[in-house]
Amino acid sequence: MRRLVGIVLYALVPLSCLSSLDDRDLDEDEGEAGSGGTENSGAAGEGAESGGSGGKGGGGGSGKGGATSGSGAEAGDMGSGGSSSAGEGNGTGGSSATGGGGATGGNGGTGAGAGGTTGGSDAGSGGSTAGSAGSTAGSAGSGGLPGTSFDCTSVNDTAPPLMKLTPIAMATRPVQLKAAPGDDTRLYVVEQAGRVRLIKDNVLQAQPFIDISALVKVPGSSEQGLLGIAFHPDYANNGRFFLSYNSSAGSANFIVSEFRRSNANADVAEPAAISELINQSRPYANHNGGALEFSPANGYLYIGMGDGGGAGDPMGYAQALDSLLGKVLRVDVDANVVTPYSSPAGNYPGGAAELWAVGLRNPWRFSFDPCNGDLYLADTGQNTWEEINVLSASASPPNLGWNATEGVECFTPGCVTAEFVPPAHYYGHVNNNAAVIGGYVYRGSALPDLRGYYLHGDYSGGTFGAFRWDVSTNSITDIYDLTPDLGLTPNISSFGQDNRGELYVLTVSGVVSRIDPE
Repeated sequence: MRRLVGIVLYALVPLSCLSSLDDRDLDEDEGEAGSGGTENSGAAGEGAESGGSGGKGGGGGSGKGGATSGSGAEAGDMGSGGSSSAGEGNGTGGSSATGGGGATGGNGGTGAGAGGTTGGSDAGSGGSTAGSAGSTAGSAGSGGLPGTSFDCTSVNDTAPPLMKLTPIAMATRPVQLKAAPGDDTRLYVVEQAGRVRLIKDNVLQAQPFIDISALVKVPGSSEQGLLGIAFHPDYANNGRFFLSYNSSAGSANFIVSEFRRSNANADVAEPAAISELINQSRPYANHNGGALEFSPANGYLYIGMGDGGGAGDPMGYAQALDSLLGKVLRVDVDANVVTPYSSPAGNYPGGAAELWAVGLRNPWRFSFDPCNGDLYLADTGQNTWEEINVLSASASPPNLGWNATEGVECFTPGCVTAEFVPPAHYYGHVNNNAAVIGGYVYRGSALPDLRGYYLHGDYSGGTFGAFRWDVSTNSITDIYDLTPDLGLTPNISSFGQDNRGELYVLTVSGVVSRIDPE
């Protein structure tokens, strides 16, 4: 069955409470509840913020289809043209616009490939096989990050193939899954209570890769805990990785720290942090963000920071340029040996040096397309709209609008929507959908007709959607509902991606599944 979804602007229906989140602490989110109307229940719980007067009327639906509405036609100008010159499937690596990851250098092997993101004249001196102009390009159709084998060949005008979820492991409240560059034998599963588990040779290991439970606030709020992991692009050689979490001390500050893999055993990490990059206080327990990603285009670390919580961003942090809250930060963890990071040139003007994107509510999950460096950033909404932003590798630092806007509409009365970068895709709170979970652009080989589609889900509705982004026109070309294939899946906490570009789905109940052909 073809699952193409037209562009629909949905009306409001209520969000029912999610009884499966038995550890939710409603009181610490928003304080006094209004008479009716609960705010959406998002990413790793999204706090079930109470507020708003008056009910939202009506009843929930079946949970199918809501994750695939949106309005690609209103996406507008998302930046300066994308990284289309990276070339999909040209096999040259060459001097593409995205270079070779700059600071990360090339890694030769399968890395340089068609995406042109690991060879190229911008590879610099990093990487033992950086070469010149993609001399280690490899065969056409391969590409992406060093030590990976993403398939960057393009697929034109094809509907997503039939697919299914195949359970591969059970974890305890998993919130993220990643692979380390250069390692195809291990997957790393982040558990919210403070452990990173290891799936090695397809088997979940009893011994965790790292356990920082003593440092992490036990999730009394479903949005706190160990939230994200990012491996340095040269992890295979330097063993560096980064974790984001809420501190067990004091008021549960948002922390980003650097750790190292053990020199004696690659299956475990040293338990003590090497350095602390971020230690940010926050007024509420929810809206932590927590996404950590290295860009394949420039090698910088991007850090997702929520707006500090509270319905509607009552402190106005998301638009405050002197605050790190409600932003995506961009830092260089390689340029300075004296401090944990430096702030690269070209960040958001006029504010804190670390700011790159402004105007976010709760960027729980975002990811880069490994073949061209485009950033796909999902931001959980407040009362009406869930949104996904697509920002090209060459885009200027954006203001994405919150809390002046939600979706493409004014959240603050009298706002000027033209002042902000609109989302590429957004959908309304129907069929219980109310908390977008950002995923990945599929760059695997098991499902060739899925290649180039960005997959996402919804925590509250349990639905799945997909769309393709046309870098030449900065617009969506196709929007599909994948729920009939993958099934209604309550409490999706995150997606994952391995070094072959295959995708995974995680749920708060503990199931870790791979997306396979039907």
